[in-house]
Amino acid sequence: MPRALATRVVRQWLGAPPASSATVEAVLAVARGERRAAEVPGGRRVERTGARLHLLDDNTVSPAAAAELLLPGRTRFGAVEVEAWIEHAPPVAWPDGRRCAVTDADRVGDAVTVRAVRGGERFRPLGRGGSKLVHDALVDAGVPAGRRAANPVVSAGPDAAVPTDSAIWVVGYRIDDRVRVTARTRRYLWLSVERPEP
Repeated sequence: MPRALATRVVRQWLGAPPASSATVEAVLAVARGERRAAEVPGGRRVERTGARLHLLDDNTVSPAAAAELLLPGRTRFGAVEVEAWIEHAPPVAWPDGRRCAVTDADRVGDAVTVRAVRGGERFRPLGRGGSKLVHDALVDAGVPAGRRAANPVVSAGPDAAVPTDSAIWVVGYRIDDRVRVTARTRRYLWLSVERPEP
């Protein structure tokens, strides 16, 4: 688009207060692929993943942070709110597993933990066979590098059918194959996240 229009679009996207010419130029350089990221006022950062720009705020969480979630229930992890509920009938339409997922409630247990990704952590993605690094799954899902360390993971509680604290849902990607719905499933655990969009 013409430079003047691109400048207006970037200023509107960044919001108040109006961005300086230097900030706008830095963001446009990220959009053109000349830079990986640009710091912008207010403790924010612009990153490019694929053909999309992401505006990240400084609303990060400590790698040690965790929030327990009793099922059913709701909890907050950083800027993300996770809600869980149980249904007794299969879904009419299956979610894609990114912002909403369905698991076998009896394989998950009575509580889960919402926490940050751990270095070198692996899980067994639904339908993929074998295991995969959570970090690689987030790259595949297009999660910006600045969000990966604080990306929520839902991990198993002590009474789950999988090892305690293993990832059962990588938010933004998919669930672990070990908690998938089968023909024997009688209770369906829905997990949903709400994340403010930058």
